[in-house]
Amino acid sequence: MVSFVGLELKNPIIAASASETWNVSDLLKAEKGGAGAVVTKSVGYHSKTEARFVGHPRPRYRLVNKGFSWDPALDKEGAFFSLYRLGEMQAPEEPEQYADVVRAAKEALSIPLIVSLANVWVPPYKEWAKTAKIMEKAGADALELDLSAHPMPKATDPNIVRSVRDAVSLPVIAKMMIGTEDPKEMGPQLEKAGADAICAIGTGPGLCLEVDVQAEKLALQPSFLATGGPWYRPIGLAFIAQLARSVNIPLSGVTGVVTWEDAAKYIMLGATTVQVCAAIYAHGYGTLGEIADGLARFMHAKGYSSVEAFRGKLLDQLVPDWGNLELDAPVAAAVEDRKCTVCGRCIDTCFYDAISLAPSRKSVVIDRGKCDGCGLCVSRCLVGALSMKRFD
Repeated sequence: MVSFVGLELKNPIIAASASETWNVSDLLKAEKGGAGAVVTKSVGYHSKTEARFVGHPRPRYRLVNKGFSWDPALDKEGAFFSLYRLGEMQAPEEPEQYADVVRAAKEALSIPLIVSLANVWVPPYKEWAKTAKIMEKAGADALELDLSAHPMPKATDPNIVRSVRDAVSLPVIAKMMIGTEDPKEMGPQLEKAGADAICAIGTGPGLCLEVDVQAEKLALQPSFLATGGPWYRPIGLAFIAQLARSVNIPLSGVTGVVTWEDAAKYIMLGATTVQVCAAIYAHGYGTLGEIADGLARFMHAKGYSSVEAFRGKLLDQLVPDWGNLELDAPVAAAVEDRKCTVCGRCIDTCFYDAISLAPSRKSVVIDRGKCDGCGLCVSRCLVGALSMKRFD
């Protein structure tokens, strides 16, 4: 069990707000798949300008993990992938109509139901407060605020949190969506405005464009896209780590969670729960349970009785100020001869000419005097024959 903003979850894995959590049927699929809680698709009132972005271009999703195609064989190996999407902004129903979905979902689900809100950005944000009251009355267990301006994000405004906080008694989760903002500055502002937790970081903002060379056309749709997936995870991890050192409220990590190891990374950097989005598009709802089960096995093997036992464990290892890192450390590459296949990859990409073929031609040798200790060769080695060693 995991306690998050006063809610009791059977595990820390949450199905994130997206088309995959739009209606009652899909929310039930997420629960059956193994989610500890679900966040609905964002709902809110649309301005006249935004109304034209509520429709659904067809097609609007594309998964890519090899060139510009989707290779199921690579998928089975947990391949790195991107999810391109267009037209996934908000639930098309107005809040009054979507309340029926929330009521039905609340009755059908046995796990916590978190409702996502996204409204027009017109101070004093009365639409946010109004939507929050409707969802509270409909039975939501908590609210998550999509803090980005639609159709294109501009900046996070803590006043949105304050408006909702003053309107309802439900737990309020502020979801950060602007990857260029400083979480050390914005996090405390959201906490001060009344957020009970922070979720970071959504992948909605930013422009993305891709080309299908063989077809000689713009990919998916002739427009700018949003893109998510594992490639964005390092940004999410950095946000959570910085927030964990800046605020005193719980955190929910989101973006790029495909395996239980990804979930563990977020927790080790300070998250209490982890949200899954793109992995459901790529692998189906069952991936929620696979991630939860894998995390449970990891915890058992390590002797962790709860998420709290290892939450934030790696924060003390962080050296946020680059200038305080150990510079020019006595570190160089080392080779394990019995593993080396003499493929030449490391030789080809050593910028310092520190790697060469051994006289026996059965391995490589490292010239420590030339080796810069950069570590690139370790990543390039396909058989794990290279490692970085201190020699002082």
